[in-house]
Amino acid sequence: MRRSFLNRPVAILGQSMPMASLALIAFVVVGSATLALTSRLGAPLLSLSTLSPSLVFRGQIWRTATWAFVEADGQNLVFGSLMLGIFGRDLAALWGGVRYLIICLGVAFGAGFLTSLVGLLWADVYQNQYLSIWPLADALIVAWAILFPSRTILFMLMLPASGKNLLYLTVGMTGLFAVMYGFSNFVPHFLAMAVMYAYIRGGTVLSAQMRLNRLLTPKRNSSLRVVDGGRNKDGQKGSNGSGWVH
Repeated sequence: MRRSFLNRPVAILGQSMPMASLALIAFVVVGSATLALTSRLGAPLLSLSTLSPSLVFRGQIWRTATWAFVEADGQNLVFGSLMLGIFGRDLAALWGGVRYLIICLGVAFGAGFLTSLVGLLWADVYQNQYLSIWPLADALIVAWAILFPSRTILFMLMLPASGKNLLYLTVGMTGLFAVMYGFSNFVPHFLAMAVMYAYIRGGTVLSAQMRLNRLLTPKRNSSLRVVDGGRNKDGQKGSNGSGWVH
């Protein structure tokens, strides 16, 4: 059976990854570079992609999704894209290309929408503007850590860490950066990780419940048959028209 286009493996720098993972990285890199270039030329496309809760509630709903796929800082773009490749490769292979891209979009929108709601209660968030691929990268790290808890990876390309420990390290470092640079700047990061965690855990619980329901559902016995019964002593069927089940 031929694989679909988004599930087709592609060899990049000696590594194989699904087309969906490569397509997302290409979209992020090319899109970020293009928007940065147009901004220098005077077109406000980069500013139109930011997540600004104050503008979201003025009807600019697209900002709840676009902010997570554009990076304005070159260094963050390079390392963030590397994270999308490392962790997105396994997740796209596990979920399938289409589902992987839908989940990424859903996490971006969910975190953007929740951040806007938080802005209603927190003035610093309401007036802030967010534009970074790192909240999505953090969410993919959380998903990878939950789904592959026994695998070992080099954290920061130096420290060996299992999936379970990687989850703690990612959340811990995000908390450290929030303390250093301001919690309002990292609200989308925490919410993106929370949305992904809820999706993974919720999907696991739902799947387990569905399996349990199937096990508890009584199976119909196809060998049962109905025969006439309840005849009187003259050999005629009684008035109740009853039957026996065998």
